[in-house]
Amino acid sequence: FNHGFQLAPAHYESYGEHLASWGFVVIMPHLPSNLLLPKSHEELKDNLIAVIDWVDETGGNPETALEGKADPDKIGVGGHSLGGKISLLVCTEDPRPKASFVVDRVAFAAASRFSNPENWPSATQELLPPIDTPLGLPAETVNGSRDNA
Repeated sequence: FNHGFQLAPAHYESYGEHLASWGFVVIMPHLPSNLLLPKSHEELKDNLIAVIDWVDETGGNPETALEGKADPDKIGVGGHSLGGKISLLVCTEDPRPKASFVVDRVAFAAASRFSNPENWPSATQELLPPIDTPLGLPAETVNGSRDNA
């Protein structure tokens, strides 16, 4: 489960605990990016793929940090805001995630005028490549209001 922009995995501790209470092995990586040292969304996607590679290589081995508890054939990804967007981007090119649960994901980010816009892809439905992974996409209302009357 990936955290949102300028947040930390600790902010989502209750998410991890709840998922673990249902028998899931939960990994909550820290996205290596901030306002002073930003990473492109392509770089963050590659970072999450590296985490999946690690689970794939070590998840079933009882002599690793995961102690053989993670099944590399049953990987899911998810996150909040920026972490949700990065999870969706992973699902556009990596077939290993079997499901994705994305909370209030951001759709795009303003790239710096000095950076390549391809490194900051949109995550709006019409611009994403097809995703075959089952998705959960709970989100806020368009106007930020609970009462649209």
